[in-house]
Amino acid sequence: MTWTTPSTVVAGSTELTASLWNEQVRDNTNAIRDAQINVQQTQVDTATTISYTHPTPAALTGLSVSITPTSSDSDILIFAYVGQIGQSADSATSLAIYRDGTAIGVGAAAGNRQRQGSFWYPAVGITTNSSSAQNHTLIFLDKNRSSGTSAVTYDVRVGGSGSATFYWNRTQADVNNNSQVRASSQIVVMEVPV
Repeated sequence: MTWTTPSTVVAGSTELTASLWNEQVRDNTNAIRDAQINVQQTQVDTATTISYTHPTPAALTGLSVSITPTSSDSDILIFAYVGQIGQSADSATSLAIYRDGTAIGVGAAAGNRQRQGSFWYPAVGITTNSSSAQNHTLIFLDKNRSSGTSAVTYDVRVGGSGSATFYWNRTQADVNNNSQVRASSQIVVMEVPV
């Protein structure tokens, strides 16, 4: 970065000399250098199965991350990506972000309906097969946390419209040929000053 130092700068009725100008530039440069972005990330590359008993959501083991905010009034921006998830039953797959065990960024309450952040259901007349899987992206700005500057943990959990075995980062068939894939999932949290 190159700065051109004026011999005199007049701001309103205050005259800034070259030395005061240099001092201000140095202070601003130090502030920019010292500013740190508080970001935490977890990535899960392994393929696994998850047993799900309706209606209690099941954790995607390992897809969690903790962050300790530097300010009590800052927000936390959460990005979660589930690279691939399929199941053994022809029913819905839904996912949500949880903050310290409480679902956040989910749909409004409506009777007995599940409140989730992402949902997929096979189209009418279409059934899934052992090679079916979907990816899900969840993004949420957590403005209502009350943890102050204490550590807070975010994770992703899966649910569905009936009990099933979920196949995470893989398909159910998981055949060893080039028509099958293995995926990666991750969760990233970032502190956002208010």
